[in-house]
Order: sequence, then C-alpha cells, then structure tokens
Amino acid sequence: MKKLRSIGRILLAIPFIVLGINHFVMQDIFIGMLSSFLPNSVYMIFISGGIMIISGIALIINKEVLLFCYVLAALLIVFIFLIHIPNMISPPEALTINSNGLNIHLSFFSFLKDLGLLGGLLIIIGLYKEEKK
Repeated sequence: MKKLRSIGRILLAIPFIVLGINHFVMQDIFIGMLSSFLPNSVYMIFISGGIMIISGIALIINKEVLLFCYVLAALLIVFIFLIHIPNMISPPEALTINSNGLNIHLSFFSFLKDLGLLGGLLIIIGLYKEEKK
C-alpha cells in the first residue's frame, strides 16, 4: 500500500511542477486568464508558479507532504473561485474556441483539471492524517 501511495504522490506532483514551470515560460497566456480585478498579475503568476514547483518537489521527495498538500489545495481553491468560475461566467475571447457553431470555453476544462487535482490532494491529506493517528 505504501508503494502505491508513493507512486500516486509522485504522479500528483508532476502536473504541479510542469504547470509551475509554465507559469514562468508562458506568463502571457496566464495573464489573459486572470480577472481584471486581480492586482499585479505578473507577480501573482510567478508566485503561484513558484509555489507549485516547490510543493511538487516536496511531494516527490516526501518532505512536509501534509503541509504542501494544504498549500496546493488552498491555491487551487483560489484558482477555482477567482479565475475559473469568473472566466466561465464571462469568458475572455482568447479562451473561447468556436467549433461548428459551438463555443467551447477553455475555462471549463481548466476548472475540471483543478477540481480533479484538488480531489487528489484531499485524498493524500486524508491518507497522511490517518497515518499520523
């Protein structure tokens, strides 16, 4: 069971590291996703990218897993409520694909991705809290 938990923890960490790197490499795309009411967009993108990279590495090396899962879960909740839901309600033109008359809003898929990652983090938090009992 511990081997499966370790594999799951590492697999969960990989998207956070890659997405964190993307926050530095592709910041223009992320700026387009941010709501206009969020201040200092570029700094917020870099800070959240750094948090994701550091947290992902901590999950892989199995250090302070519970703490960093809480940090990532909080970050995803912020993303869901301050970025994805507002963008689903009023999507920026850059985040819309028109295919055969059907508008597909990429915000919805980002919302689902972050919701799934949040679920994985909550599972790991539950496993680690049970182990500490």
